[in-house]
Amino acid sequence: NAFDPDYVPPNYNFRDTQMEAMAMSIRPALRGGQPSSAIVLGSPATGKTTAIKKVFELVEKNSEKVLCVYINCQLHTTRFGIFSQIFKKVFGHIPPETGVPFSRIYDQLMKELQKTGRSIVIALDDINYLFQSKNANKVVYDILRAYEEYPGVKSSIFAILSDLEFKYSFDKNVNTVFIPQEITFPLYTYSEIENILRDRAKAGFYQNVLPDDI
Repeated sequence: NAFDPDYVPPNYNFRDTQMEAMAMSIRPALRGGQPSSAIVLGSPATGKTTAIKKVFELVEKNSEKVLCVYINCQLHTTRFGIFSQIFKKVFGHIPPETGVPFSRIYDQLMKELQKTGRSIVIALDDINYLFQSKNANKVVYDILRAYEEYPGVKSSIFAILSDLEFKYSFDKNVNTVFIPQEITFPLYTYSEIENILRDRAKAGFYQNVLPDDI
């Protein structure tokens, strides 16, 4: 499994600065406060998804006050699809796909967050797909303005963008609540890539199977 696309290496190198910035955004929630939002920028294969999953894993291992939800927006492009994934994280199962209005699922979700007092941090990976399906404003608004109707709900968004040419712009009413810090992932250097591949080869092959020149 060391060569699977979703493999998360135990030692994750060269991204300490970015992971620290993410942790700083989440830190207030560990003390019962409001987590901050972030835009995570970087070309494909610069480690954004792995870094977020690592940070989320560490947060959930060390605190029950914060729920972290990772959503791939290439797979989930509708409002219902996104909130089904959040619902699954909170309740442990997907909501019924037919016969239940979205408003009831949303209400159930927010009341549960109100009741438990847990903050929620939602990573929307490849958020540009939500702009293409015209759902980005609605989804971000629903998540970040929930506290108006459900006092005490604390939420934030990590919006991940791999398409650096993509110009995102939110509606005015979203911009008032989505005030992100930018976290940038530069390209790996040649020696960093070599290091990463060496670790991966060590995890995936028997010793001496792969000579150094390869």
